[in-house]
Amino acid sequence: MINSANPLKMRKRSSLKKSQRQFAYLIILVPLLMILIFRVGPIFTSFTLSLFRWDVVNPPRYLFIGNYQELFHDRVFWKSLINTLYYAAGVIPLNATIPLCIAFIINEKWFKGKTMIRLIYFLPVVISATVAGVMWMWMFDPLIGVMNYLLKFIGLGPYPWLNDPNLALPSVILVAVWQGIGYNMIIFLAGLQGIPESYYEMGMLDGTNKFQQIRYITLPLLMPTILFVMIFSIIGSFKVFDRIYIMTRGGPANATIVVTYYLWDRAFAAFKMGYACGIGVVLFFIILILSLFQFKIFRLRT
Repeated sequence: MINSANPLKMRKRSSLKKSQRQFAYLIILVPLLMILIFRVGPIFTSFTLSLFRWDVVNPPRYLFIGNYQELFHDRVFWKSLINTLYYAAGVIPLNATIPLCIAFIINEKWFKGKTMIRLIYFLPVVISATVAGVMWMWMFDPLIGVMNYLLKFIGLGPYPWLNDPNLALPSVILVAVWQGIGYNMIIFLAGLQGIPESYYEMGMLDGTNKFQQIRYITLPLLMPTILFVMIFSIIGSFKVFDRIYIMTRGGPANATIVVTYYLWDRAFAAFKMGYACGIGVVLFFIILILSLFQFKIFRLRT
């Protein structure tokens, strides 16, 4: 069969596709450069500076693993790491289970006022952590705070919330859960609404009840969404800084000092930039290992 296609038109079409690809690469190049400069670049710079002793004023002095050896024997660092793990252990389960339960209820057909409920739960998300921290500081005030005022009616308190080493970190966890429920609820709700109704119809034909539908249909299909929420909750918990800085400044008696706050303190209060970068490198690997562990666990379950 003779090919009747016009070679000139084919050449124009190929040149047009080539120019379109070049234009697409040019568009991608700009954000790629931004990522390399402002994301990848600082990571490699932190790795490099962690091998030096540098106080910003004097030239860097090469130590190899000297910062990491000092970090290993630093009691405050280990205290901050324990506090960070405690904070994550309190925030992550609550910020996953509570929003998931709320999303299940809101997603039901019989539930009325879905828009209003979503708005109410999502309002704390749009409040900045600084504003939320100041607001809750007033609410936790031992003398004029609304928390002790409400507890007085049931015969409890008053409690020195942020001034007690045993209550300060749980109080910050409460604020983090309050502010994170709305965002995760929207994510879970989107995941639930993305599950086709036909799966539930087939399950009903097989005689499954509501609990069996949740266990064998909803949760397996919702695993990617749960994984997304868990990974970002881990990262967010280990990166917490603003609430600690606003509400407690790591006190009382280092009861709420976390890794990121200690990193900031070493870098901008003690001017030990190389040491602070070493803390950042350790934190990077902790988050990476926990994230990979989560991927492994969810892959085995699915």
